[in-house]
Amino acid sequence: MNVSLARTIAALDRLVECAQSFNGLFPSVLEIDTGKMPFILPPAIDGQRDCDRSFPGSNLMHDHIVLGLMYDLTGATGEPRFAEAADRYLQWFAIHCTDTPTGLFPWGEHAFWSLYEGRPGSSYPLARVATMATHDHLHQAPVWLWEKLWAFNHLAVDRFCLGLTRHYFDMDPPEYNRHTNLLQHYMKRVRNDGSCDFPRHGGLWMLDWCFTYARTGSPTFRQYIGRTLDYWWDKRTPGQVLPLASRPKPAQGPMPQAAQTISLAVSLLESAVLVEPRDPELAATMRQRGNAYLDAVLAAPHDLDHGRFAGRLADSRSGEAVYSPSWGSRYGTSNSPSACFALLALCAYRLNHDARLLDMAERIGRCCAVDEIPAGVAVPVKDAGMQLGLLTDLYSITGDRQWLDHAERWSRVLLPIFLDRDLPRAAIGSGIYESQCLPGYFLRGLARTALLAEGKDIGPDYTLR
Repeated sequence: MNVSLARTIAALDRLVECAQSFNGLFPSVLEIDTGKMPFILPPAIDGQRDCDRSFPGSNLMHDHIVLGLMYDLTGATGEPRFAEAADRYLQWFAIHCTDTPTGLFPWGEHAFWSLYEGRPGSSYPLARVATMATHDHLHQAPVWLWEKLWAFNHLAVDRFCLGLTRHYFDMDPPEYNRHTNLLQHYMKRVRNDGSCDFPRHGGLWMLDWCFTYARTGSPTFRQYIGRTLDYWWDKRTPGQVLPLASRPKPAQGPMPQAAQTISLAVSLLESAVLVEPRDPELAATMRQRGNAYLDAVLAAPHDLDHGRFAGRLADSRSGEAVYSPSWGSRYGTSNSPSACFALLALCAYRLNHDARLLDMAERIGRCCAVDEIPAGVAVPVKDAGMQLGLLTDLYSITGDRQWLDHAERWSRVLLPIFLDRDLPRAAIGSGIYESQCLPGYFLRGLARTALLAEGKDIGPDYTLR
């Protein structure tokens, strides 16, 4: 067996072993030498916020990346233990962890399931912030995850999607907030000097609603979809990327963000696939608007000759464009690695076949393939996953052997850096496994590289957006 694949399987087996004490749920933070949860949360790596960490708990919004890989490995290898372990996790979560007062799940950016207390946990106390437990979607929940949760507890999925509307204020004109109360019916957050209605969050919720609308035909979910579909469309400047927020704080400019815009666009294209059998007119509108947003993203002043995606077109302080790094990503969607945005371009390309998107991804990929890891930077494991994810997906789409060669070379480089123990390190030099650093993308990248060399493809994961 290929060394990278063998090490990936060993890491998954170790993670499943660590979950045995917690009803199959994966602990978010583990010591890589002992496989145990530490008594005290180790310091955050550079660019990480304590209020985003899930200690001492489990976070499905982080873990679905690993769980999806486990299902795909069962399909590729015929080994049932991976899918069985993933089912144990999701069945327990769906039945025992979803009954919150609001219906919203304890997952995402600032919430988790406390493994010691058996109840929803909040990340804010880790940062010594006194505020309510908060729901923030964080990443895209993939369709396969909703299908699994629906099979285990469809009422919980229905309640969750009804609860998502709590992100909207009860006032006119309509406005939403990416944050809302997780555990309290009242009070909802109130308007502040600036809004917090990031465009990408509307896309994340729409895919959730499209899943339940496609399943149930409920006019309630159709209404939620329509309101959010129109929300940014009615606020856009045609031909330009969307701003970070519709109401910037006083003395701030609009902060146009290609990073937010491509995220929303991809979610719209994926949502259109879900609803087309039930509502082809809605699907057509989603595609038309998603493609219009992508036109604006493609027209943004990227530096593709150097593999740099212009995540922010105007920084709030300097007013200058902020470009994505190849390595060393930090908090914030626009600070994700270049490979992340190239992967989203490939996701969109698979759905609309716009050759400009493939060209963007290839130009970024050529630079990522040769950009070395900077010395002295605590690069998070997520960046390694995005690197392998991009190179393997370019090979899968184009069939050009150079991309697989690059992926195999980077697998050999990255394996001893991030997976020199049973579990992947959160970052270069870190002594812990941490789900918030998204190691699942790295494990998928290793496994996909190895399997592509054998003529098998477990597919991409486009949920980081």
